[in-house]
Amino acid sequence: MGGNVTIRCQNQHLGMRFLLYKAGDGNYLTYTDPAGSEAEFPITSARREQSGNYTCRYSHRTDPPNYSEPSDPVQIIVAGGSDSSTAPGLTRTIIAGVSAATTSLLLLLLLFLCYRRTRGREGPAPRQSRESEAAATVYALLGEGKQRDVLPQEPDPGAEEHTYAELDCTLQAK
Repeated sequence: MGGNVTIRCQNQHLGMRFLLYKAGDGNYLTYTDPAGSEAEFPITSARREQSGNYTCRYSHRTDPPNYSEPSDPVQIIVAGGSDSSTAPGLTRTIIAGVSAATTSLLLLLLLFLCYRRTRGREGPAPRQSRESEAAATVYALLGEGKQRDVLPQEPDPGAEEHTYAELDCTLQAK
């Protein structure tokens, strides 16, 4: 792919016209009138569609021309690399896919940041539990001016964070 190939046609007579044919094409591709008995047909920057069987014919440069039988075919196989005729379509497909993925990621990031900002203003929702109710009672009693002894307790390593207090008070049922 993209390389250069030269097809050479020879005959034993000087001053002949050479024509190059590709199998499947009705007309000749090109012709040349070399000074010697050999003609060169260069193919530069070979593409996949240039793969195929090529033959040569020659004739005297007379009118009407009398062409020889086709030469033995030579097969050209163009392989590897990227084909310039399909590369733009493939490139567009890749670019579209990468753009869609990038857009999706940016949208997810934006949604995540909006969610975090909204949740940050509200703060975490308070959890109600028996321990928090007991702590609220202690703080309420202390706020009324009643002095209570609060002794630290050894924390239970398996428990979540809790506040422990020992109260010296009498509880009445209401």
